[in-house]
Amino acid sequence: MLLDVTHSPPMHGWLTVRFVTPEASVEVDASDALNNPLQDLVAALDDVLRGNSASIRWFLEPGAFVLDLVPDDQRVSLRLTLCRDSLEGNDGKQALHIVGPQSAILAPLCRLIRSVETGNHPNTAWPKTDVTQLKGIEQRLGIA
Repeated sequence: MLLDVTHSPPMHGWLTVRFVTPEASVEVDASDALNNPLQDLVAALDDVLRGNSASIRWFLEPGAFVLDLVPDDQRVSLRLTLCRDSLEGNDGKQALHIVGPQSAILAPLCRLIRSVETGNHPNTAWPKTDVTQLKGIEQRLGIA
């Protein structure tokens, strides 16, 4: 396992996501107050598969984790930075960094989105994510 991404059931607009690599484990307790990071993640996955870098903000109230995805041919770099003051990621502390094959990095993120969306939680616990694009993303990764 290069990357494992799991979550706890969302509650009251909060979603706890765990990113685990062989070298690190980071827990992100994200709020839906300013954005739906899962919706942003769908767009980011599409961007990365098109060869573009992408960033997602996981707001903590205060601060944020910034998840950066940078493609390089068939590999992807995933960097998670904790920003206590700025939300840009340039003043934060790197919490996790991993580089690996595209599918090993992006497939666990797809599974995270699917898992939250198919979970049996109340609509008030976490906003719904439009997963229309996700099927195409999963097909391009060969995991559909």
